[in-house]
Amino acid sequence: MVEKRRVQMAEFKVWQTITMGVGWCGDSFFMENSRSYSDRVDLTPEADEMVSKLRGVTENLTLDLFLLRPGQFGIESNSSIDQILTAAVQAGLESCPRELAPYLLIKDKVAYGETFLVGMRPIFIRRGSTSCVSTFYVNRPYRRLEHRCCCEGQVFCERYSTWLFVMTRKA
Repeated sequence: MVEKRRVQMAEFKVWQTITMGVGWCGDSFFMENSRSYSDRVDLTPEADEMVSKLRGVTENLTLDLFLLRPGQFGIESNSSIDQILTAAVQAGLESCPRELAPYLLIKDKVAYGETFLVGMRPIFIRRGSTSCVSTFYVNRPYRRLEHRCCCEGQVFCERYSTWLFVMTRKA
């Protein structure tokens, strides 16, 4: 459940600040650079399907990144992806561009040992004969980009999850 409180942004510590340029991470980027990124990032089949659906960044973005546990922005119990995204926005955060997770791994912006879910609008994928909506999961010990299903009824345990959210820096 979302606790009824407004979190002050001062409570959040910026993990890092990055700039993503126009066109970054569109499917054509991966097609043109497949050799260089496949040596750096292991994509699960589901994450590969998700990456194939990325359109690319349409404007230059400077982003402050925040790695947070849901309790830090008002989630006090197991919650759905919609509840987590809503609480994050109510706390002043923004959902991540879908292209951010591959960017962070390819550019080596994630330290060894860090793992986190990406607070983004989920992407529809097929899993065998079924389908689901998923978010990216960055698993840095293995340099792997994975997915986590966010289908209706799927909940995330506050105690065990770390989420990535952003705030866009204004020019």
